[in-house]
Amino acid sequence: MEINRASTLAKVLARDRALEARDRKDAAIEKGRLADHYAYPGSKNFPQAVDVIGQYLSDLVEAKISSIRDAYTQTGIPLTGQTVTDAMEALRSSLETVIAARVGSWQGSLALVQTRTGGTVTGGEAALAEAQRELRRQAAKLYEKAEAKLDVLLQSSLAASERKVLVESKPSTIPRTATVLRVLIASPSDVAEQRQVLTDVVLDWNATHSAAEGIVLMPVKWETHAHPATGDYPQGLINKQIVDDCDILIAAFWSRLGTVTPVAPSGTAEEIERLRSKGKNVLLYFSTAPLPQSHDPEQWRMLQEYQRTLQKDTLYWNFATSEELYRLASRHLALVIHRMTAEVEDDISPEKSSSNDRVTGGAQIEQGEPEAKWLHPDDRLIWRLGKEETDVVGLVLPFYNDAIRSHPGTELEYAKAHLIFTDTTSHKKVRVPRACWIGAEFDWTNFRPGDQRYLILAMLQDYGWVPIAIGTNRTKYDWYKEDGEQDFETFPLALASYTLEIVLIWGGNGEFREVYTLPLDLATLSKLPPS
Repeated sequence: MEINRASTLAKVLARDRALEARDRKDAAIEKGRLADHYAYPGSKNFPQAVDVIGQYLSDLVEAKISSIRDAYTQTGIPLTGQTVTDAMEALRSSLETVIAARVGSWQGSLALVQTRTGGTVTGGEAALAEAQRELRRQAAKLYEKAEAKLDVLLQSSLAASERKVLVESKPSTIPRTATVLRVLIASPSDVAEQRQVLTDVVLDWNATHSAAEGIVLMPVKWETHAHPATGDYPQGLINKQIVDDCDILIAAFWSRLGTVTPVAPSGTAEEIERLRSKGKNVLLYFSTAPLPQSHDPEQWRMLQEYQRTLQKDTLYWNFATSEELYRLASRHLALVIHRMTAEVEDDISPEKSSSNDRVTGGAQIEQGEPEAKWLHPDDRLIWRLGKEETDVVGLVLPFYNDAIRSHPGTELEYAKAHLIFTDTTSHKKVRVPRACWIGAEFDWTNFRPGDQRYLILAMLQDYGWVPIAIGTNRTKYDWYKEDGEQDFETFPLALASYTLEIVLIWGGNGEFREVYTLPLDLATLSKLPPS
């Protein structure tokens, strides 16, 4: 099967890249004279040895992510939620194994030194314990970052599978040119780490989408794109050199607003207002992490005041960690690029006509509240509402295409959904890449103005009263059963509280996407009487 080909390639790439990471680690240990008998716990070289292992953990994570990305890109096979789940489990096991082995080796070297010298190494046990805590902290952050990146890859894979049908009918061509969009990375000076995260978001979008979309995003930063000049105040010079030509701005804030300019409360604020006034896309993110001890109270006051001024006409997002910022900014940037592309294609389309055009982007999709319904599969294995002999109680979510607020004549040719359940206690994720719709034979449903469609979130009864999510393996195009393949795939859940993200993808004359987030207490919802 094709999916095995991609999976096998990913494993081969991951193995080779992990070996390269191990070779770099061994070379760093040899070059720095950081072998165990030199850099044992309590020795002056021990912190350097810990740093080398920390870098090794980071390299292993990057090897895994890049291998999955490259394998599925090269084969053109869609990434699945199960592949992501399996990769995260393998990664967790790998990181834990490396840390346990390294701590055990250091423990042995400390015991050997103490045996040879006949005394206790001052601070040795404390250094070993702190090294173990530090490596575990790093591993937890790396795991969260990997999960965020793989989630983005999974959603990108879904979007790519939707676009595939749009290009299959066109003659194969090799693009000779690409549209370059300049993305300004804006921030005060206290978020250096977050600036790099936003830069990674832009570069990772390129790695995943550029070839298919014919678009290249250029991350623009004052430290890499500005140059010495005179004749204006510093921010004014930066505006002329880099800001005014940018198409998108992404900004992050934490404890500072920045240095006041002659026309704005800070340079970053001036960049934001300058591009907003030109109708450019502006994405703003504010950190909710604890303030640094060295923060400037006046800067913090200015930042809070600036946030208050934004609330009247700006939608911004908060983030607690760099990993959350990566996840949010990746998703939002993809949405912005999709909409920009759709607007351009709509403007230049030779098929564009007047009143009969179906403007997919004009659809107003309203989300309802979860409901418990009797469900049953018919003789074609299409899920239906109603109680029959083979019924189950399902949790469904209604979506409504508002006929009044939607653009006149708007009809969605397809709507698909991808579900991500996050346990609010354990933070474990369950991903359903192709959710089921009531009345839909495949993984999509059409949607006319005034229509209501039900998305199946979970099965609450039957199956031994263990809640499950359900996805379909029947896709819109060229689906057929491989040997042993099932029509549906089940994903075990628990009677627990979840945060559910629903990535709704719809299209007709273009492709659009929206993310709906709602709390889901399955222990409570499982007691709802079905209708």
